[in-house]
Amino acid sequence: MSGESSFTCIDEHVSVRDENSNFTLLSLFARDVIYSKLDDADNNNTDGDAAKKFAPSSNVATAGVPVQEQQEQGREEEREDEEEAAAAAAEEESANLSLHVPQVLSHRSRQWTTVSSQTLLGAEVEKIEGQVLQYQWRRNGVDVPGATSALYVISPVRLEDAGTYTCAVTDSKSKQTAIWEEVMLHVNSPPEVEAEFRRIKVHAGSKFTLAVPFVMANPAPTFQWRLNGVDIPSGTGQQYDIESASVDDVGTYTCELTNIAGKAIFEEYLVSFY
Repeated sequence: MSGESSFTCIDEHVSVRDENSNFTLLSLFARDVIYSKLDDADNNNTDGDAAKKFAPSSNVATAGVPVQEQQEQGREEEREDEEEAAAAAAEEESANLSLHVPQVLSHRSRQWTTVSSQTLLGAEVEKIEGQVLQYQWRRNGVDVPGATSALYVISPVRLEDAGTYTCAVTDSKSKQTAIWEEVMLHVNSPPEVEAEFRRIKVHAGSKFTLAVPFVMANPAPTFQWRLNGVDIPSGTGQQYDIESASVDDVGTYTCELTNIAGKAIFEEYLVSFY
């Protein structure tokens, strides 16, 4: 059959024989192609002989690579692909988490306020689209009940509100938390005194002491004693001592208490002789 080709299907192998060629094409499992040159002695073999020659064998080489080695290479490639995919996923997850960490603009500051006033504390956070944030204010590291918004209002301010304030800012999806810190709040209170009128009688030449029964003040106040409305140069303490009473010491005494939060007047002592 000069000029014709014959085909023989053996299991999953296909043998193609061309009468005008001394080559046979062997397709293994429809994937790998090898060419084998036939010697002159094989030219007269039957198709059955060719089938025996190219029958499936565990030792058959595919593209010059043993089957077992090829399988191992395939498994190694699969492992490498899985590792690359896992690394890419971890990197993507890390990037996504970093996007969800609240970006707080932290700074430390001091703030002064006074008793009975109103004070505002605000956490500065960079806005990220799609991010839902939760807030928790703390004073000296302890959660402040009800202080769960970006703005914390203290009204009216009390002395016990003084302290160091921070705010925990949490992303509601990733649960990532950042701490906005910190405000040191100083609460000042004006002086408070017992307002009562007192009369004192002394003997001439005797020693007597005047004192201010003030209740509270933050920070501590300064004092200025006055006699009949005129400042006494040496009367700048909480109490005023007179070593030897004379007619010049007779009169009405007052004391003005002053601090950063305000002032108060203690009134008054009336001093007279027996």
